[in-house]
Amino acid sequence: EIGRHREVRACYHLTGAFDYLVEVEVANMDAYHRFITQRLAAMPNIATVQSMFVMKDILTP
Repeated sequence: EIGRHREVRACYHLTGAFDYLVEVEVANMDAYHRFITQRLAAMPNIATVQSMFVMKDILTP
């Protein structure tokens, strides 16, 4: 279900404190807020959302 959203660039299943990492690309913070509140948090299997933002690309393969 997560992959059907055009904002989603990648989704990873993790070990540790978080279950999944969803990489999204949006135009601005308003678009990000809409994606989180209207799409991601509205999914029945999503209990919590924690955000992190890339400040600088150090190494691009």
